[in-house]
Amino acid sequence: MASIQRLKKELSYVTSELLFGCYIAEMTNPKATTDELSQVAEDITTLHATTIQKINDFKRLDKAEQNGRKYFVKLRTNLINTTQEIVEKIEALR
Repeated sequence: MASIQRLKKELSYVTSELLFGCYIAEMTNPKATTDELSQVAEDITTLHATTIQKINDFKRLDKAEQNGRKYFVKLRTNLINTTQEIVEKIEALR
């Protein structure tokens, strides 16, 4: 249970830092359109919501069919890959 709480805290930290980076890109780049910035911010909030949902869904899965370690490694890998894509979008705005 402590690992799940830590994962949720890490997720909140990462998404808040991504949103902060998005707002910095908005302030430093007057050429970036509001639509681009709002799309990136929406991607970040969607990432947070879907990942929290996947973490919470693990409790509902049949434990005999699902290996917890593999499930969370896959989830963390997906989180890292999606975060890298969002960072690339933010950097493209600058």
